[in-house]
Amino acid sequence: MKFSQIINEAQLSDITMGFEVECILPDNKKVHKPLQDILNKYNIDWDNDSSINPSGKYNQEQTYEFKIGELENPDGSTSQMRATPANFLRCANFVHDIFKLGGYTNESCGLHAHFGIGELNKLSNLQNVWFTIYMIQSG
Repeated sequence: MKFSQIINEAQLSDITMGFEVECILPDNKKVHKPLQDILNKYNIDWDNDSSINPSGKYNQEQTYEFKIGELENPDGSTSQMRATPANFLRCANFVHDIFKLGGYTNESCGLHAHFGIGELNKLSNLQNVWFTIYMIQSG
């Protein structure tokens, strides 16, 4: 089987994705409540990222690393987010809301996307191996 055929057989929903949004936000009372509302809306947690160097756009600033990639299932378990148009839109809307709040990036931070092959259960194990090799070699 040719590599192009394997790619055509892999369904988009078999691919997992995750995003890391690193940015800087003003650190003041005006931002705290709206930020918490955004995090609740998208069910996203954050960490302080010490590798980010603020540019001094605001008097007080806070660095953030938001990880978007796990979804909570109705039973309380989590699963990896699938690469679907709805999930891409969810990430884009989150980034839009953060930047409307005053978030910005510079040379020390930004948006990183991670894609995984997930469970390519429509293909055989051997085809999964060849698909993985192809993806790695093709960059």
